[in-house]
Amino acid sequence: MMANGSPPGIPPGGARERVSGRRRTAAVFLAAILTVLGISAGNSSGQSRQVLILHSYHSGLTWTDSVMDGIKRGFSESKIDVQLSAEYLDARRYPDPASSKPFRDLILLKLQTLTPDLILVSDNSALAFLLEFRQRLFPQVPVVFCGINDFHPSMIMEHRQITGVAEEISVLETVQLAMRLQPETREIIVIGRTSVPADKANRDSFTAALSDLPSQLKVRFWDDFPLQELKTKLEELRPGSVVFINGLLQDETGHQLMYGETTRWISRHSPVPAYSFWDVYLGHGIVGGKLVSGYHQGKTAAQLGLRILKGESADHIPVITGGQANLYMFDYRQLERFHIPSSALPDNAKVLHLPEAFYHRHKKLVWVTGAIIATLSLFVVLLASSILRRRRAEAALRESEEKYRELVQNANSIILRMDPQGKITFFNEYAESFFGYRQEEILGKSVLETILPEKEHGGRDLRAVLRDTITHPEDHPVQEHQNIRRNGERVWIAWGNKPIRDDRGDLVEILCVGNDVTERRQAEEALRESELRWQFALEGAGDGLWDWNTRTDEVYFSPQWKAMLGYGEEEIPHRLSEWDRRVHPEDKEYVYREIERHFSGQTPLYTSEHRLLCKDGTYKWILDRGKVIRRDEDGKPLRMIGTHTDMTERRRGESDRIEMERQLLYAQKLESLGVMAGGIAHDFNNLLMVILGNLDLALHEIPSQSSAAQSIEQAILASRRAADLTLQMLAYSGKGRYFLEDFSVGELIRENAHLLRASISKHSALVVQTEANLPHIRADRGQVQQVLMNLITNASEAMGEKGGAIRVHAGVGDFDRAELARSKTDEKPPPGPYVFVEVRDTGCGMNEETLRRLFEPFFTTKFLGRGLGMAAVLGIVRAHHGAIFVDSKNGEGTNVTVLFPVSGEARPAAEEIEERQKEVSPAVEPSGDVSTRAILVVDDEDLVLEVCGTMLESLGYRILTATNGEEGVKVFEEHAGDILCVFLDLTMPRMDGVRAFHEMRRIRPDVTVILVSGYSQDEATQRFAGEGLAAFLQKPFGIQKLATTLKEALGHERP
Repeated sequence: MMANGSPPGIPPGGARERVSGRRRTAAVFLAAILTVLGISAGNSSGQSRQVLILHSYHSGLTWTDSVMDGIKRGFSESKIDVQLSAEYLDARRYPDPASSKPFRDLILLKLQTLTPDLILVSDNSALAFLLEFRQRLFPQVPVVFCGINDFHPSMIMEHRQITGVAEEISVLETVQLAMRLQPETREIIVIGRTSVPADKANRDSFTAALSDLPSQLKVRFWDDFPLQELKTKLEELRPGSVVFINGLLQDETGHQLMYGETTRWISRHSPVPAYSFWDVYLGHGIVGGKLVSGYHQGKTAAQLGLRILKGESADHIPVITGGQANLYMFDYRQLERFHIPSSALPDNAKVLHLPEAFYHRHKKLVWVTGAIIATLSLFVVLLASSILRRRRAEAALRESEEKYRELVQNANSIILRMDPQGKITFFNEYAESFFGYRQEEILGKSVLETILPEKEHGGRDLRAVLRDTITHPEDHPVQEHQNIRRNGERVWIAWGNKPIRDDRGDLVEILCVGNDVTERRQAEEALRESELRWQFALEGAGDGLWDWNTRTDEVYFSPQWKAMLGYGEEEIPHRLSEWDRRVHPEDKEYVYREIERHFSGQTPLYTSEHRLLCKDGTYKWILDRGKVIRRDEDGKPLRMIGTHTDMTERRRGESDRIEMERQLLYAQKLESLGVMAGGIAHDFNNLLMVILGNLDLALHEIPSQSSAAQSIEQAILASRRAADLTLQMLAYSGKGRYFLEDFSVGELIRENAHLLRASISKHSALVVQTEANLPHIRADRGQVQQVLMNLITNASEAMGEKGGAIRVHAGVGDFDRAELARSKTDEKPPPGPYVFVEVRDTGCGMNEETLRRLFEPFFTTKFLGRGLGMAAVLGIVRAHHGAIFVDSKNGEGTNVTVLFPVSGEARPAAEEIEERQKEVSPAVEPSGDVSTRAILVVDDEDLVLEVCGTMLESLGYRILTATNGEEGVKVFEEHAGDILCVFLDLTMPRMDGVRAFHEMRRIRPDVTVILVSGYSQDEATQRFAGEGLAAFLQKPFGIQKLATTLKEALGHERP
């Protein structure tokens, strides 16, 4: 009795003939009963597409309603079943974010419950709102916008699946049109409000077009004027002026006038023509213009949306820009008011309120009258024919009625008949007992008033279904829906429907046979609710579900199961093979072993943690749990259900924790080694100072022809090499001395190519490639040269006797955070441009253990190596705030890439080094006769003190000495007037060099102090920045370096 999953509805109105149940042809109904008895099935209905529309302004605003009408029209032109729902932000009445926040929060709360297939937004406020919350609400849903002012691609650059229609007002075309229609125009008045973002944006568009207007045309903006003042100014306008409406007005109470109110108010007080750029003002007082049509904007957006719903990607649909949606439109009444001939309008212009001829004014009346006359004539003919057919049918039905009555009354099913108005004409005895009505009580009454509720408990409209069943009975041979008994009890009936027509094909009535299926429906509903609760609980926890028929190997995979691997709901067929081929090959044996253990009863639950292949080619760790819930009589599994839990992040977290602990331990180890290396270098420099100083003195004491001179020179050379070793140790510890300058790495490589080639094995060849016009870096030239030398030497030694090619490539590139994360330095430099040097060899390569320990100081794979080369490279790169990458495989060679920041991008630490070097400025020159004054040497190492004093005496100076800072201050105070210069060590007991320096300056501010230290200049002098330190002398040094430094500090020759 009901339709396609819905109940019967009311047939079309109008009196229809009633045919008594006693007067029907028994033979016809007997055949009908035999046809429909036992039929109980339902048809499924198609699925609608849900479209959410988000408007910036409120419903009832002319512009918003016009856009909405266009959207509805656009979707109505397609066969796709689209369900529209709209929300309004009310941004025009409440532009202040503070006042609109509660309303926006309410909108957000409502939107969280929606699951649209497509989102349409109109105007800027709605687009901004959606882009702000899209990731939170609808991250994957495609978006189509319209009515967007000042659109620029950057507005949506960071978003995917978004396109639409930009709103661009036709300023230049409309102004030119106004000047053509009013040639005497010399002045344009633009009225609007700067407090409304959209009006302000349109004002900017008007301003941008001014450069293309005639220079003699004067443009004035009347923004935010009170109504009374604006009224006065409008009434004072004279011919030669034209008004342009750019936004809505607001009265003294703050009430905003709508489009029609604004236009009518201005038109009432303005003696000159008014124009605008939007069709919402048309018909209320403007002449017209080339207008933005909200209707056309909405319709075009809907058409774009339909393309997306049909499967086209929004990313492949370009945004519609320019004035393509704008139309020339005019108001005839205003054309008449200002004596503007219609012939002056553009050819394609649309004109409202044109006067019509009588036929056009009363066209509907003429057609209606004709239709009524024709209908009445046809009705008379049809009525006569119908009466004749009815009499014939009644006679035939009377003859057969008694033949089928007994069968119908005794049937164990509900049997009834209803006429084309839905009124019951027959009700068998079983129906009486089932529903609780006697025949005399129910015959002639509508099913809706008796056995059919207006709506099901689920909300389905049974009126509509009844109407559709009576209108198209052949479309609904079977249906299932709720009915209601006399006592109010709801029951489920499966109906079979058979239309009865006369010999002319007109519907006489519908025979309906029903069976009670309430128990079945209740059982199905209970099962469905149970399954839904189970599925909701598991998917709410983020787990995927699976249900395996072990006989057919059909497996149901839930949407969450597929989404976990990156697939859509329709992308994975429900077969066991789809799961099997995604299990990692290394895990497959283990997984099937665990399944078999559960099948055989060895484990109460199946549990496995393994890897599954994702759509993007990566693997995820999955915790797979399940249980057999049905077995056959032999105990073999028939059905097994289970869940999938994504364990990837937990696995990654454990891996990251272990790696972080390893890196932390490694960093602490390197830091300790760095501190130790710096300390050893300092102490070693003190020892070298004594050795090198005494050797230098000895060399000056003996004749140059002496045989001992050559031996001393060899000892000096060895000492200097030892000093170079300490420099590498300082470089590793980050405490090396750096002289920063701007230079090109490419030029440095080309200048030193011969030296680099000389440093490699004769079995190897050096191939150099440098890109042209490399930007400069700010670095220490010698240290960068040391990096190149160390890398190329290592590459040559790695290739050994077999030789090969060493390739050096220098270039520039932008490196992002992900790339720089690979750097072997502890602190990763920030993203940006870097000059890189790549050294690639074809040698033996390195295993994982060697790679891990490559930069450890004193680690080496060479029999005679010291293990400081790569450690020094790391220290130099780290001090220059660069990066270093190493790629190597055992037996396949090695590729080392170092990065230096482009000059101008230098890091603050490097800038501080440079500043500290600048701040080591000469002290105030002492006055008096230097030949009678002494030099004070303060150092805690007796041997250093002695050799330094001897050097100065050999240069002709008188010497005073002290073994610590406190003693040095005391000696300085006793001889303050006689001391020419102070050589001051930095690290000493009792009082260090810094405190001693300040005490001496307090005693005599003009004292000249030269700092002497085994540490690098940068580290040693940073505590003296801006204090007037005269010079720095790094140990070890010879007598020539001592003399040069002293000369520069004093500014004159020795006595």
